[in-house]
Amino acid sequence: MRPPVVQSKSGQVAQLIRERMQSGAWDGGLPSERDLAAEFLVSRTTLRTACSLLESEGLLSPCEHTRKGRLPAKSMTATTPARGHGTVHILTPSLSDSPILMEHVSVVRGELAKASVSIVVNEIPHIVSQSAPRRALGRLFSIHRGAVWVLHKMPQSIQETAADLRVPCVVFGSVFPGIKLPFIDIDFTATARHAAGRCFSAGRTRLAMILHRTRLAGDTLAADEVKRLTRIKGLPDPILIRHDFNRSALIDTLDYWISRPGEFPDAILVLNQHHLLTVLPHLMRRGISIPGRISLIHLGNDPAVERLSPLPDRYDVGNALSRGLSRMCLAMLSGDRPTSRHLFPRVLRGETLA
Repeated sequence: MRPPVVQSKSGQVAQLIRERMQSGAWDGGLPSERDLAAEFLVSRTTLRTACSLLESEGLLSPCEHTRKGRLPAKSMTATTPARGHGTVHILTPSLSDSPILMEHVSVVRGELAKASVSIVVNEIPHIVSQSAPRRALGRLFSIHRGAVWVLHKMPQSIQETAADLRVPCVVFGSVFPGIKLPFIDIDFTATARHAAGRCFSAGRTRLAMILHRTRLAGDTLAADEVKRLTRIKGLPDPILIRHDFNRSALIDTLDYWISRPGEFPDAILVLNQHHLLTVLPHLMRRGISIPGRISLIHLGNDPAVERLSPLPDRYDVGNALSRGLSRMCLAMLSGDRPTSRHLFPRVLRGETLA
């Protein structure tokens, strides 16, 4: 992985403003200097330096204050064809909730750089939260005509809108039923089947799954498969625990199930590493023996997980996802429609399955 480029504070602020403008968060111009400086926790001097950088790029007109104290933005649409060509835009709800995404981006950036293709990551929580995102998403797509779009952790409404608008798009994850978009992801159906089978072989009969609160396609595939298997075996349906990344809320839910010994699961399948980093130490803190009282399997892997003790049983695809995504993006930039791919990871045995 290439070392990160260290930016000045003004450069970091310029990048934040640039991403907000590209996502369509501000219509007609920027908020006042006072509001922006307060939002980004910087001085007005730093903010003005950032604005000067954006002005030199042609993204902002000269910093003349209007009556409302706003900095008028130049139309980004006029520069779209030149800026969009040879560019891949990744759309994600939040980088802070997906640290592993930056590992993938680092690999993808290196692969795309060989073809002189740039990559931009856009956080769009304001669009993801909308029940009808077509207008906002359409505006964002129109700003960067000619770009290829990568949808990461996007709900069904976003995938459907991207398919309807017929933009060059790849789903970095699984697609929902009926959506005709190329995708690349772990085969969560097969992985969940394998993980559940290992639990059954170990004598575990009461399974739980911890999933993201937003209904993601891969999570749904995994949950449906485990539910199918438990019904075949005549076992109770898995307990589905859906959470975002609120640590306190997840801990409260775990404590609720701990207080119900007759219903507490004897195996937990965890899909997201954020949840795993909370669940494993909290259960041990509460005196729940792992893997004696409860087994735990992570349906993924990343460097943070490798440092846990006990070391979780997990599934890993290495850089196959990142490199596969790079090839799909390059194919789409060339006008081809790439073939969708499901990857089955290798099993990494740890210390959390008895």
